Amino acid sequence: MPGFRARLISSGEELLLGHTTDTNAAWLAREISGLGGTVEGIQTVGDRQGDIEDAIRQAASDADCVIMTGGLGPTDDDRTRHALAAVLGDALVEDPESWLAIQRRFEALARPCSGVNRVQALIPASARALSNPRGTAPGMEALVGPCRFFALPGVPSEMRGMWADHVAPALERYGARGMAITRLLRVCGLGESVVGERIREWMRPGGIVQAGTTVADMVVTVRLFAKAPDPGAARQALDAAAAEIRGLLAPHVFGEGDCTLADAIVDQLARRGQTVALAESCTGGLLSDAIVSVPGASRVFREGVVAYADSVKTSRLGVDADLLHRHGAVSREVAMAMASGLRVRSGADWALATTGVAGPGGGTPNKPVGLVWVALAGPTGADAREWHFADDRAANRRRAVIAALNMLRRALESPEGPF
Repeated sequence: MPGFRARLISSGEELLLGHTTDTNAAWLAREISGLGGTVEGIQTVGDRQGDIEDAIRQAASDADCVIMTGGLGPTDDDRTRHALAAVLGDALVEDPESWLAIQRRFEALARPCSGVNRVQALIPASARALSNPRGTAPGMEALVGPCRFFALPGVPSEMRGMWADHVAPALERYGARGMAITRLLRVCGLGESVVGERIREWMRPGGIVQAGTTVADMVVTVRLFAKAPDPGAARQALDAAAAEIRGLLAPHVFGEGDCTLADAIVDQLARRGQTVALAESCTGGLLSDAIVSVPGASRVFREGVVAYADSVKTSRLGVDADLLHRHGAVSREVAMAMASGLRVRSGADWALATTGVAGPGGGTPNKPVGLVWVALAGPTGADAREWHFADDRAANRRRAVIAALNMLRRALESPEGPF
């Protein structure tokens, strides 16, 4: 199935209502591209069986492979298995191995297995059940005409595990791997327009390697896609392009793939044998959460202090009350004092501090909503930087985290020292 065409279907009324964000489709699209496939369409449907049937028929008529997520639970609104049976003209039959696996799953969780869960062991007669050791919803594989159809649970961790266990190996057997290769370069410190200008030669169509960009919260992702009849040639071309683009964007590339700024920082601190402490006001713990979300963060993270009130800034971080009175909490002077005070008190090599007006209220003409100061104290001194974001509270807090992490990353990478 070299260069296979794929379509994705996400099922669930909660997706259409906006109550749940569909992360499965984006993840699957990246994985399919890495196998040499092309995702030609992504569709979201609700829980009505007729809509699901129509989506399956339409996708299968125009693709080599269809992957559907969601609708495999035990309740009446989970209609994927019924819709697939109707499309295939099959009866639903119980798969004994699936029913046994479901019962054992509940035993392992020390929970009673309700009779309603037995419906999850039903599959269309001509389909094959796909084991799911991470949950109670087995998947399904079937042929809808010449199209290979896979139904996977909507729970992201279960879906990803079943992709690795069942779907990717099935597609690899058809010779998909190696025909096309993708690579993501992660960039912070340059705007998307600047990145696009610097790599414009790689964004023009016609070459073996094609580049594109996306941006989210100050992080630009450069997507490189190489496709060639010979897998080795595609990989060689991609390696050369990635190396050149890294040079064009240096020193702003901090990682590849799903690497986050926090991942890069934890790795660098661990290799240096250094530690960090975090003093947060406007970010309210988000900065600490970013660090501790990285496996192995305990090697480098000393402590995080959410010093929202001025009294906590003085008592916990040692900020001088007169400094707060003269300059206000949202100021270069206070940000520097927060970082320097925590560095001394925690014994960490580095300390970051954030203070700002997150909004939507609280702004003044001199200190408007979106104003954030980020300070960094390290072995050779301290410095702070002023940022002006928007009037969106959640976005301002996220961007302050990115700004702080990138400030530390640049300091760790600077051979001359950050200050």
